[in-house]
Amino acid sequence: MRYAGDANGGTVSTPQDKCRPPTVGLSEFPRNDHSPPVAAGDTHPEQLHRRHYHWLRAGVAVTRIEYAQQSYWDGYFKDADLDWGGLWTQPFIPLLQSAGANDVLELGCGSGHDAARLAREGFNVVATDISEEALAQAERRYGDIVQFRPVDTARELPFLDSSFDAVMANVALHMFSDTVTRAVFAEVRRILRPAGLFLFHVNAHDDRPLRERWRPVLRQLEPDYVLEEAGQTVRFFSEEYVRMLLAGCEIVILEHLEIPHRKTNEPFKRVWRVAARTPNETMSARLP
Repeated sequence: MRYAGDANGGTVSTPQDKCRPPTVGLSEFPRNDHSPPVAAGDTHPEQLHRRHYHWLRAGVAVTRIEYAQQSYWDGYFKDADLDWGGLWTQPFIPLLQSAGANDVLELGCGSGHDAARLAREGFNVVATDISEEALAQAERRYGDIVQFRPVDTARELPFLDSSFDAVMANVALHMFSDTVTRAVFAEVRRILRPAGLFLFHVNAHDDRPLRERWRPVLRQLEPDYVLEEAGQTVRFFSEEYVRMLLAGCEIVILEHLEIPHRKTNEPFKRVWRVAARTPNETMSARLP
């Protein structure tokens, strides 16, 4: 794989292509340099459990909540080691093997268990997360078989075009606003090679009532996107929304799953399991 800014060439351009969701450009979110973005009119960004932007509009400060930040996730992983076993990863391994994938990127790897599962199957794995606490745990356990990197998924990914055969993200892409979600999906397409696989699980639309039983909502930030009392931001995906985000790609799997509680066997979580393939052509071939 290749990293933006490495010896193989600096920052790359990101032309629009038919496999990208519409109306989103990379200028809508910042580069992955761990510095908070400053929009025109901002006074001072603050980082608590989530990012705050302050605008002065008619002399009144307006607060906009973007998404849960590193401090939230560092606190989360100090108290929890989230591992769903092979539930998320195992169904994707045959797809990766049949596609002849080698270089695989995981976004939002947490403490590294799924990345390690892929590495043990023989894949060359780079895994990223926003949480330094999670990455420290992952490095201690699996640093000998996986390359871990601190990356904020909601910012421009620090990899060159066509760097990976596959990108995987398990319950890690449903944290963002609509604008950021579209930009993230566009970034994944940029770094995938032709006929590359995009493998992910996200909250289904009907997961919301289940989740609210144990994660109360403070308020809705936009349709299907909420801020929870604990400080986490969460999005819920309809089938139509998933299909829109993957417009132009071949959808290999789009499966609705209901996961039972391990003790009570009652419905606990509902997700979409998705596998999509980018067009089998280079980005340059699609340019006018």
